[in-house]
Amino acid sequence: QPSVDRDRIHVVGASYGGYMASLLSTKRPIASLVLRAPALYPDEKFRTPTLHIVGSDIQIYRQQHLTYQKNKALSAIHAYGGKILLIECENDDDVPKPTTNNFARVIRDQKQLTRIVIPGADHTLSQPQWKQFFIDTSASWFSKKDH
Repeated sequence: QPSVDRDRIHVVGASYGGYMASLLSTKRPIASLVLRAPALYPDEKFRTPTLHIVGSDIQIYRQQHLTYQKNKALSAIHAYGGKILLIECENDDDVPKPTTNNFARVIRDQKQLTRIVIPGADHTLSQPQWKQFFIDTSASWFSKKDH
C-alpha cells in the first residue's frame, strides 16, 4: 500500500504468534517486536501441526538451554537489529522461563531488549488484570519516542 510507512511496521506476537513473529523478522522489515511468552519448536517439526507436538516432548525441549545456531526462531532473533519487548508470564506452564531466557540471551545488542514479567500470570492471561497489564505495558513501550 502506498500509504503505509514501511519504516514503522511493528509486530506483536504471543506464544505461537511470537514464534512466527520471530521468523517473520527474516522476511520483512520490522521496526520493533513485542513477544509475549514466545514459544519455541524444534526446527525438524516446523511443518508439523502444533496440535501434534504438544505434550511432554515439547516441554522438555522448552526447558533446554538453546543457542541461536540450534533453532530458526532464535537465529532470527539473533539476526534482528530492532527493538524487542519480551514479556514473560510468571506462572507460565506452556512457555517456561528457560524459553524466554533463550530468546533474551540470543539478542546481540542487549540495549535493544526490554524484558518484563507479568506477576502471577499464566500463559493465557486468564485474569483480566493480566490482560490489561500486557496491553498497558505494550502501549507504553510503543509510545516511547524511539519506537
